Amino acid sequence: MQENNARRKKEVTPLMVINEISRLFERAIRSRDNPGSLLSQHSARLILIILAHNDGLTQLEIAQMTHLKPPTVSVTLGKMESLGYVRREADTKDMRAIKVFITDKGRAEHDSKLSQIKEIDRMAIEGLSEDELAGLMGILIKIRNNFTEHGVYDDRSPHGCRKESEDL
Repeated sequence: MQENNARRKKEVTPLMVINEISRLFERAIRSRDNPGSLLSQHSARLILIILAHNDGLTQLEIAQMTHLKPPTVSVTLGKMESLGYVRREADTKDMRAIKVFITDKGRAEHDSKLSQIKEIDRMAIEGLSEDELAGLMGILIKIRNNFTEHGVYDDRSPHGCRKESEDL
């Protein structure tokens, strides 16, 4: 039994722990949402974040930046629009294109989510010294850079996993 537990401990890799932390982070975010709320859906939160930083995108641009499927973006935007988080307008230069804009209500919701994320971030690093935090960030950045050096990028990431990014 002890040998089996020891083997399982050896099998745990850094990426397994990072993945578990990511899932716990998502669970912490969802636990602060109203059950059944549109913004408890990952796609809606992701679209809101993208629009908060890049207002006036087309649905196709949103799909490309979020890596969501176009039908998912379309359905989610319809729900977000009916709740007043976004509005769609014809592009003044190309009337065939529809641009999506975040509304004041959407921006307020984004700011509230950002505040929640900062709160969760503080909780997650509770008890770490400045030196430990600096060491952890250094290790995580090295792991991220290993991916980018092997051609794995995330163009939608606001703070990294892009070819040109060196630090957060």
